Amino acid sequence: MVQVNLLLSGQEQFMMASTEGNPEWPAFPARLMALPAVNDACGLASHLYQRSKEYRQVGVALAAAENSFKTAVTKAAPLAEPLLRYAGHLKPLDDWACRRLDDVERMVPVVTKPSSEVRQ
Repeated sequence: MVQVNLLLSGQEQFMMASTEGNPEWPAFPARLMALPAVNDACGLASHLYQRSKEYRQVGVALAAAENSFKTAVTKAAPLAEPLLRYAGHLKPLDDWACRRLDDVERMVPVVTKPSSEVRQ
């Protein structure tokens, strides 16, 4: 089963293929997004993207790009499904990335603090 969530029109926050039976894998993207600075930066980028679409010419161009992307993902998703059987081979990479993130959080604890505290 392939689940595709799109970063389009402010609907979803990410695009991810998930495997059946293990909703916690991959863990690294969720852990990275849980860092306040990363989450705030993505929120700001999304806000600026939405504001940019308010300008007519920009909005038309972005709508066309979004529609093209939606079409491409819709067509590609079934083709990617056979690749999911190899997803288990990426688990060691996910584990390694999570360990490196643990190291960063331990060495630079400020990354886990809310942005409002860091600015002060």
